[in-house]
Amino acid sequence: MTRPQPALTPDAHADVLRAVQHYNDQRPLLGFQFLDELEHTTELIRQAPLLSTLVDPPIRRALIQRFPYGVFFTPILTDMSAACGSQVISSGCRLTPLRHYQKGVGVASAMLLDAGIPLVSQRDFHTLALLRARLEPGYVVPPTLRDHHEHDWTRQNLPHRHPRA
Repeated sequence: MTRPQPALTPDAHADVLRAVQHYNDQRPLLGFQFLDELEHTTELIRQAPLLSTLVDPPIRRALIQRFPYGVFFTPILTDMSAACGSQVISSGCRLTPLRHYQKGVGVASAMLLDAGIPLVSQRDFHTLALLRARLEPGYVVPPTLRDHHEHDWTRQNLPHRHPRA
């Protein structure tokens, strides 16, 4: 199974560039060693995200070896998928032009929820903004954002949340 590559926010990318410059100013090539360690850490996150420390559910942290930095992240699942759906799943093949949806959680999501691991969907805009505000001081959550279960389509078609969601 191919796992997605972790992505940096613009602020995190700027932090990495500053750290590389700082370490290269301290000692030639040290900044590039920092990048190697960061790459190693993101690969570990990609391969086994649940081995990282749960610091503020669902935010996790993986420490970068040899440097006083950590990578903060949260797994985001694709809702409406039969495997990863956290509130709504597709009851048929994803390649079918007309898909049917039902309330529920996917197989992988159910296992994570049963293990006590909180889930976030890519459609949980309000929750994602709250997480961003925790990680990015000064970010203001727009008041109009809603999570997936609060959208009109979900309320009309699936009026009750699944008990596991």
